Amino acid sequence: MNSRNKGHQYERVLAKFFRDVLGFVYCKTSRAASKLLDDCGVDLAFLPVLVQAKRGYNKNRPKFDNIFNKIKSSLSENYPKDDPIHDKPIILAHKLDGRGKQYHQITMCYEDLETLIQLLKNQIGIDKEELRDLLECTMREINDLTETLSNTTQDKTQHYSESYDRIYNYLKTL
Repeated sequence: MNSRNKGHQYERVLAKFFRDVLGFVYCKTSRAASKLLDDCGVDLAFLPVLVQAKRGYNKNRPKFDNIFNKIKSSLSENYPKDDPIHDKPIILAHKLDGRGKQYHQITMCYEDLETLIQLLKNQIGIDKEELRDLLECTMREINDLTETLSNTTQDKTQHYSESYDRIYNYLKTL
């Protein structure tokens, strides 16, 4: 399978995840739904976030800041300044070659993480202390994951899986 087909397949997998697991029933790939969004570098349509999907690139990974700036610039050129699309968080969903959980990564700006957590807080009604605990837990896990990525021994990979499971299970309890 060539790179282009891998990328398109990953977009379809993400769209299905957003529809079936997260409940965004109208989520579609932007190739199918909106040429303008696709031209702006946004791969999924009808979501409260702007998602760019990348697959592969184990060695020369695309830089999030370049992708972020390209999407922002393209949106500014193609959408009115007061359009709500400019307020949506930008997420890079990256599927590296491999089968474990650690090969599915999400990159976003910290400010966008805060926005998403605030939306989550408003939807499920968690209080400030629970939100602070969630942020502290997330930052600890991010630090652990950063350390894990710098040292890929088997013990570290196992630690990564356990960390991922702790975050996932914690978020399920909210």
